[in-house]
Amino acid sequence: MVSSSFRMDISIIGNNHVYNGHDATFFGLAAGYFVARWMGYDLKIAKTLAIEIGLQNSGLGAALAVKYFGAVAALPAALFSVWHNISGALLARYWKDKI
Repeated sequence: MVSSSFRMDISIIGNNHVYNGHDATFFGLAAGYFVARWMGYDLKIAKTLAIEIGLQNSGLGAALAVKYFGAVAALPAALFSVWHNISGALLARYWKDKI
């Protein structure tokens, strides 16, 4: 009985976090790039900041969730750290080949 309610809670958190995880990744990557360019940094530094900021979102989310809500709340952030790493690597590869 405990495990079935636990699974239900995880699925609710996971479904809501799918959209937030993609949004946070995109926002982190875009903000890092555009703020760096707006501040006058060259393209190489802007790309580096975009990838760094985009990848830091999941680690920060997991740490804050554990601190304020408990280990179960950190699960979506921990799962999306995989997505952040994949999307950051794909963006780096794209920029290497195209820009």
